[in-house]
Amino acid sequence: MEYSLFERRLIAIDRLKRRKAFSDRQLDIVDSVLAWHKRQGDISTKQDKLLSQIIKAAKKGPAKKNRECMYYLYAITDSREVKLGVSTNVKARLKSLSTGSAKTLKVIWSIPVGVNRTTAFRYERRLHKLCKKYRLKGEWFDMACVMKVYKFEARGLDSKGYPIERPAQINANLDNELLDSIPANF
Repeated sequence: MEYSLFERRLIAIDRLKRRKAFSDRQLDIVDSVLAWHKRQGDISTKQDKLLSQIIKAAKKGPAKKNRECMYYLYAITDSREVKLGVSTNVKARLKSLSTGSAKTLKVIWSIPVGVNRTTAFRYERRLHKLCKKYRLKGEWFDMACVMKVYKFEARGLDSKGYPIERPAQINANLDNELLDSIPANF
């Protein structure tokens, strides 16, 4: 027996309802379209397309919740160069950078800058601007900028929407070999 496209959609809807695959909103829309069909005997092209999209979405599973995540500025080094960037997961970023590098990399600095992506990237731009004379390529800088990086502290934003930095206390447990690599005339 050959089913029409609409009948196949009804079968899919029935299966998804039994599995409780629809969100409340999706279920309301599906019920509304089916009620329309019952009254009118047919549905419009737009309603059919909407049903198709809802069925596809329900088959994929529930949408991921838009969780807030903390953004971090970080400094990752190979003892000669330092990468300054922003990430929500600094350990994963270190791992991804290490995969493409023959040198041993390590995180030497990271600070939380909030849950707003736009603000996090503004802090990153401010940090890059602070170290611009040490830039080698892209987000990679000469190791001489490390002291400026350690002093950078994410605070508020100025009137133009850019981060304000304030000297911070330098960590007492900094790597001595790292500090020795900083030029004396810094």
